[in-house]
Parts: sequence; C-alpha cells; structure tokens
Amino acid sequence: MSNSSELKDLHEAMVVYLTAVAVGLLHDGDPVETIRPYPEKPGTDDPESEGEASLYFGRAYYTRHFGADVIDGSLYWDTLSGWRLTIERLGEDGKNLDEDYWMGKGLVPDPRAVANFLTAAKVDLEGAGSPETPFYRDRGQDIPALTARLNTYADNLVGHEPPSFLPARPLNIFRHQRTLKRSDVVAEALTAGGDTLRLVPLTEGEVKAIGRLAEWAEPLGLYPQPDFLRLLASDLTDRYTRISSTARSEVPDLATAHRTAQAAAVTHLEKNPG
Repeated sequence: MSNSSELKDLHEAMVVYLTAVAVGLLHDGDPVETIRPYPEKPGTDDPESEGEASLYFGRAYYTRHFGADVIDGSLYWDTLSGWRLTIERLGEDGKNLDEDYWMGKGLVPDPRAVANFLTAAKVDLEGAGSPETPFYRDRGQDIPALTARLNTYADNLVGHEPPSFLPARPLNIFRHQRTLKRSDVVAEALTAGGDTLRLVPLTEGEVKAIGRLAEWAEPLGLYPQPDFLRLLASDLTDRYTRISSTARSEVPDLATAHRTAQAAAVTHLEKNPG
C-alpha cells in the first residue's frame, strides 16, 4: 500500500517527465497546449489512481492530422501502461467514440521515442500503436523506483529554464518554451511569402471580430513577447478603414504602410535566430 508522501513524490516526478516530453514535442513543431496531471492532489482525489497525465494539442491539430470526423484527442501517460494516443470521433449514431492506440516500448520511454510515436501516428495511425493495453507494473509496486526513474529526465530540462524572475519549476519551463515556440512559428509565418498580396474579402463585422479577438485572447506567454495577434488585428483594421478612400492603384500600398506585425516578426527573428 503506497502512502501519500510516496504518491506526492511520484506526482512531482511525473510532471518532470511529461515536461521533458512536451518540450521535445514543441521543438519538433507539435503545438502542445497544456500538460494535465491527475490527480491534482495525489492520494486524496482518487485513492485508486497513482497518477496519469495528458498532453493536449487542441482540436484543430487532431482534425488536421487524423481526419475531419475527429472531435478531440489527447496523448496520455499513466503509471501502469505508459503512453497512448486517444482519438475521439463522432460516430454515425451521433455518439462519441474513443479510439486508443498504445505506444508500447516500455513504461518510461525516452522523450525522443514518444515524439517518434506521434510522428508515426500522423502517417499511419493504426500501424503506429496497438489497441491492446500493455501492463508494465502493478499499482503500488515499488513507487520510489518509478519516481527515481522519472526524475532522471530532469536533465532534459537543463538549458530551457524561464527568465530568472520565474521559479524554474517544470510547468514554468513548459510554459516558457511554449511561449518561445509560438512566437517563432507566428514570426516565421508573418515573414514568409515576401510581399505577395492576396485579396480576401472581409465584412466590417469580421474585421471588428478580429480586433475583439486580439483584445480577449489569452496572452502568448507569462511575460511580454511580441503581441502578434494585437498587431496583426491593428494592421488589418487600419487597411480596412482606409481602403474606401484609397485609389484602386494605391491599394497595394496599404499593405506596406500598415504591417507592424511583420516588422515585429522580423525583429523577433533577428533577436532569436535559429
């Protein structure tokens, strides 16, 4: 029978390991949104659960890679069976259907192996995992050894710490790396394609909605970063409000005159090369 102290230590080590996996996935370009450990209070929320956690990517990610009928999904890890990718689809009868694809390859595989599993699943979902649940240990079996094994991945977090004003806890490290990756991805998109213009009709309501989204959306990080969404909304609003009084031949100049988001992206990439 495990005690609450052992479960607390296991839970903390589990977050270390999940953070190491999440940081590796972020660097591969997989947009991890959250790390969700469970139970929140080890040993009290659910006496039957030692611990499990999920990495969540957002619905658009699952739809893009696994089909238009996908409603949601998550990448799970638990203390008995390791990793599985769960895909939730809408069935013909309107009910949600869960599909589980177990990674195998041991209880605590290296983060690189987890990244390879997810990459393979995006190419061939059924071939990447198994519907059969593996079991690598029994509940309560040698928890201190599992805790020590998970904690070895703290070394993977060295060099990824957040700014000094934030405690270098695993979840802060994840949020910091997520902020950096989001900024890089958006900056690269804003600077791609040169000055090629695309005519996209927008209603006045749609332009206003973009501006409101920028105001209400969650900030990109825990501390100031280029606020690309706000700048882009401002650029689009400025172009939209001026286009009615602009000669047709001068319309392309609006894109040049109002692109603060692109300028911020160039500056960001210059300060953060590679």
